[in-house]
Amino acid sequence: MSRQVSRRAFAGMAIGSSLMLAAGGLPIRRRRTSNGFEWHALAEQKAWATTNASTGGNVLVIGSRSEAMMVDAKFAGIVPLLRAEAEQRLDTGIGLLVNTHHHADHTGGNVGFTNDAEVLSHAAAVRRVAQQLERYDQQLDTGEAAMDRLVGPDKPAHLAERLESLRALARSNAAKAFVPTTTIDRYPMRRRVGELSVELHHFGPGHTDNDVVVHVPELNLLHTGDLVFNGLHPFFDQSGGVSAAGWIRSLRMTRDLCNGATAVVPGHGPITDVSGIDRQIDYLERLMENVSRAIAQGRSRDETAAMRWEFMEGLGFEQIRPRAIAAVYDELSP
Repeated sequence: MSRQVSRRAFAGMAIGSSLMLAAGGLPIRRRRTSNGFEWHALAEQKAWATTNASTGGNVLVIGSRSEAMMVDAKFAGIVPLLRAEAEQRLDTGIGLLVNTHHHADHTGGNVGFTNDAEVLSHAAAVRRVAQQLERYDQQLDTGEAAMDRLVGPDKPAHLAERLESLRALARSNAAKAFVPTTTIDRYPMRRRVGELSVELHHFGPGHTDNDVVVHVPELNLLHTGDLVFNGLHPFFDQSGGVSAAGWIRSLRMTRDLCNGATAVVPGHGPITDVSGIDRQIDYLERLMENVSRAIAQGRSRDETAAMRWEFMEGLGFEQIRPRAIAAVYDELSP
């Protein structure tokens, strides 16, 4: 492949491009915060999602009867702002954070929850999160500047204070400050957030070996994690257990959870519906077909990675297109 893009570079590119639930909810102090994230109301304002392209993976929050859950937590350095804004919208403290997978642009913000909330993930994510401490430290080091970009330098003082406390927590607790506190022991796992039932699914290796799909049936709402990149080339992490064939299988099973009115929050890109899942399946199927044909023609890995096909045109994250092709080439090669 002519150009390699690391997970760290992918996170940087994204920056550049664009239930222990406490009874009755966690007590929190209401504090003024500025709007740094664009929040989209879903399910008659029982849920909210933010899809800022420059701030890591998409986040979903839901609340019911003074209990609340967040799905994914972006970067460590901006989690003080993220959590404050989410809890203002929900009007209660967040007692559960679910990681859809281990990548650092989805789990860096774990540090803002591990001390006072349950952080839940697939078992395979724990080791992988623990191996990313250097990335998380870098996120914390750049956190003040990142929050300044979102809300300006006159941000409320408590945000900077909270960031400094998270830096201290990371220094003293190391991996414990970031790794999930609970792992999912069966699938589907069902948890409750107030009156809402939440289903957690894992369909096997796909984008990673630890993908979790979060389904809220009563709200007809789904967070796919990075199984769906809406309008973007998908990121292939060969060190994280990626499988294009498994990815397609996982998407088909995820689709079975949906109907025509389901709101689908992808890992990256705008909120969509079942058509966003269909488009991702189509992309991956076409990618496998075309790469298989190139292999049959005797093309090398580098030659194939430099190719482009019509179905790939007009998508964001162009920098990682060759990486996707090369990963599928490796998967399909004899």
